[in-house]
Amino acid sequence: MKGDAYQVLHTAYRILSMHIGLAGVNPLHCRGERLGSTLRDDESEQWVVRGLELGASDDLATQFLGLSVRSRPLARAGDMTAALAVADRVDGLAKISDDPRDPADAALNRAEINHLAGNHSAVNDMIDEAVKHYIRMGATAYVERARRLAATWAGSQR
Repeated sequence: MKGDAYQVLHTAYRILSMHIGLAGVNPLHCRGERLGSTLRDDESEQWVVRGLELGASDDLATQFLGLSVRSRPLARAGDMTAALAVADRVDGLAKISDDPRDPADAALNRAEINHLAGNHSAVNDMIDEAVKHYIRMGATAYVERARRLAATWAGSQR
């Protein structure tokens, strides 16, 4: 059952990734990538809900990916209270995860939610936190991606 849940979430992420030009990119390697389009949020939400229903509550990878994906459409829809509550759950999972990317990815997820909420000082704090984690891991590609997102978001403020 765990594999089924993860596959459902993987499919949801792949649908959104194809829609924004990330086709062929492994979602596991770019799960914090900004999913800026709203055209597929309703479809993504259906897949995410199904994946989370299938996944066990102790299946950390499924819960982390599912909740991360779920928080962004909530924020884009303007439901910041729900988006931040889901992000809190993602942060909690990152704290107990053995995956060294999870704290950085959780910070990047929260940065996007804060960007969508217009809380620009929190965006910078979360980007800095994500970059700090990625640097500690030696993940230079992730560092550059976080910095590109920060620059994109800063440009959209103007």
